[in-house]
Amino acid sequence: MKQSFVHFFAMTLLAFALLPAIAGEAYCRDYALLGKSLDDDNFSDTVTGCNQAAQTNKDRCFLIGARGPADARRQALSLKTAARARTFSGFAVSVILSDAVAKVVRQEVRVPVISFDSPFESKDAAVSRGYVGIDNVAFGRDMARAAKRFRPGGGTLFLMGDLHDANLARRIAGGRRELSGQEDYPAKKRLAGEKILIPNIIKTVDLPAP
Repeated sequence: MKQSFVHFFAMTLLAFALLPAIAGEAYCRDYALLGKSLDDDNFSDTVTGCNQAAQTNKDRCFLIGARGPADARRQALSLKTAARARTFSGFAVSVILSDAVAKVVRQEVRVPVISFDSPFESKDAAVSRGYVGIDNVAFGRDMARAAKRFRPGGGTLFLMGDLHDANLARRIAGGRRELSGQEDYPAKKRLAGEKILIPNIIKTVDLPAP
């Protein structure tokens, strides 16, 4: 099941935006997948699947980036270095900080770029040919709806996550919007007893992870 998903995901990456843009080029192209960390097994699995799909056209996929915890500055530097080398026919980026990556794409990258796993922010969406992954805000809303179903009588809610992780931050933001009933609820504002769309709500609290 895991391998099937990775293979499908990699095929989507290749077909989504990169190949049509350079269909006139010869085969044996190299693609770069820039994850959040080289130590993250999820990205190792992804590049494995990417290479399985790339073999169809005798292309290759490479996982690039830095080791250790996800770091926006090092991710942007990795992209800049790879772009200047001019060895890749396209980039797929799991974006840590939209501003930092988008700046490098605008200034340095001359080949197609897509995002996967974590998208660019809407203001930077034009630098990418598209996004492959789930809608994290919608995912957060779904979790909030589930909480309301499971606790129809109200209660104390604890939202735990890492706001430095772009995916988790968007999911938490979606949950807060759903629970508060406010579409414009600030993404980084904690819920603090706002009127929740559950009868007899007692209190709503969310805290950052330790």
